[in-house]
Amino acid sequence: LLQGAFQIASGACDVCVVGSSDAALRASVMSSFHRLRVTSRHDDPRTACRPFDETRDGFVIGEGAAVMILESREHLQKRKGRALAKVLGGGWLSDPTGMTQVDETGAVVQEVIQRSVDATRVVPSLISVHGTGTESNDLAESRGISQTSCKSALCFGMKGSLGHLLGAAGSVETALSLYGLSKRQHAGTTNLNQQDPRCPISIARHPGQVSADAVFGKLSLGFGGHTAFGMFSGGDGR
Repeated sequence: LLQGAFQIASGACDVCVVGSSDAALRASVMSSFHRLRVTSRHDDPRTACRPFDETRDGFVIGEGAAVMILESREHLQKRKGRALAKVLGGGWLSDPTGMTQVDETGAVVQEVIQRSVDATRVVPSLISVHGTGTESNDLAESRGISQTSCKSALCFGMKGSLGHLLGAAGSVETALSLYGLSKRQHAGTTNLNQQDPRCPISIARHPGQVSADAVFGKLSLGFGGHTAFGMFSGGDGR
């Protein structure tokens, strides 16, 4: 999504189709993640993925897809369309810790968020976190966020209800969050019962209302060190 937004901002195009899909529910993929010891061993799949919870032990793999249409303000006005949301900015960095590891100090997460905030001079009040329910991810995200200007933001994670959609996770979670923003609502964090005290951020356990001027941030992490943060606000109807 950020790549598409930057293409439009640079004048390379007026409209860009962005998104991703993943269908990984096959034995070879699931066994690979199981051997990495990042999948949950809780018996009930409905409650197995528990982001930021003291009893978390990994995620549950899911499948999904999401596609969004980005366009310049001029193109939107010309066709008399209505915007669901506005892209305010963002960026990405590479975490050099390892192919399947993240920096648990949160330094990389802190840097990509703070760079984005400094560049746009906007501080999100809501953050959709990656929230895999693995110890390393949850510690990296919460420690990183707590060291930024967004440390008071209300966070929420969707993987407790969606599962980890792997390559589609960022797109689906962004699309759902943007739709919620248009309805002035935010999601909750399914299966968060007892928050790990080592995760010093404010996490919403249940869905709630948001103000019309709320700014939403999306934090995504991926194997290979990919770390990205985007910021959005509600559409203006034009």
